[in-house]
Amino acid sequence: MAHNDWVWNLGSHDHDTATKARFFETKGKWLEDFIVRARDLNIRFVGPEDYYTERQAAA
Repeated sequence: MAHNDWVWNLGSHDHDTATKARFFETKGKWLEDFIVRARDLNIRFVGPEDYYTERQAAA
């Protein structure tokens, strides 16, 4: 992905975890693993506003 300058939107959300701590014990675990692996592969994270600004500047 990074080599090709591709974009992937994670699009994760949570509807029913009672506490922040419980989220990270359950659903948040896969997210943490995902982020660690992506960083190991030098995949960067950028928010939508910054990405839009970058793409506009490159056009």
